[in-house]
Amino acid sequence: ETASRDREKFYETLLKLNASDMMHGAYAIEGEDVIILDTLEADTMDLEEFQASLDAIGFALANHYNLLKDFRN
Repeated sequence: ETASRDREKFYETLLKLNASDMMHGAYAIEGEDVIILDTLEADTMDLEEFQASLDAIGFALANHYNLLKDFRN
């Protein structure tokens, strides 16, 4: 039951971060893994957009780590 509550709180936290801090990306669930998606089109992306996408993902990871680290198994 505690694991279920923790998982629910974890998903709630991810949804709140998606709504407040993820401009062109989002946290998502893929199987048992949490991933970060960026919604820019890869087919038309230039080098600067690619770098900006990587920077945004790195920024999200750095800023959200303290909020999410306690959910690690």
